[in-house]
Amino acid sequence: MVVMRTDILAFLDSFRTTDTIDPMHRWIGTYNIYRTLLVRFFKWLYFPDIELGKRPMHKIIQNIPGLRRKEKTSLLYTISILIELSLNYDLLHV
Repeated sequence: MVVMRTDILAFLDSFRTTDTIDPMHRWIGTYNIYRTLLVRFFKWLYFPDIELGKRPMHKIIQNIPGLRRKEKTSLLYTISILIELSLNYDLLHV
């Protein structure tokens, strides 16, 4: 069996989910992990005799982008959520 670029893209796209199912877009982290593993594997497969850091990318995995999460979770945002939750808890249990 020969693995084609379209097979790799289809495999990575299988991790995509809708916003209603995954509002925090955690699928992007899974996508990026598998993309990294595939890049490393195909570099090793096609260029096993070249030193690890100097292996070029094979054309089958070139231009497969890593994705960025859509949320920007900052420490300030997290703290404000925790404060809001504690205030709601205190109001409910007075």
